[in-house]
Amino acid sequence: MPLHGIWGYLLHDTIEDTKTTGTELRRLFGTKVAGILRDILASPPKDWSIERKRQYFDWAKKVIDQVRGTNSKLERRFDQLYRKRPGA
Repeated sequence: MPLHGIWGYLLHDTIEDTKTTGTELRRLFGTKVAGILRDILASPPKDWSIERKRQYFDWAKKVIDQVRGTNSKLERRFDQLYRKRPGA
């Protein structure tokens, strides 16, 4: 699973939860990274099965668990989203 997926979550929340703008993200990370700010819960890739979505969430949790303690606000937000994962 590509690492950019988890950054999509974090960058999406950065826009929602801070004063950071999409323009700033594009300037700092480029348009490719800024372009992955989509909500997997609301609009997952059309060809992903429920199992594939669940795998994505489980993979993302493993990544987040490895960096816990870095940003408690974003970690709490991720945990909220994880509880809503497909098939939960």
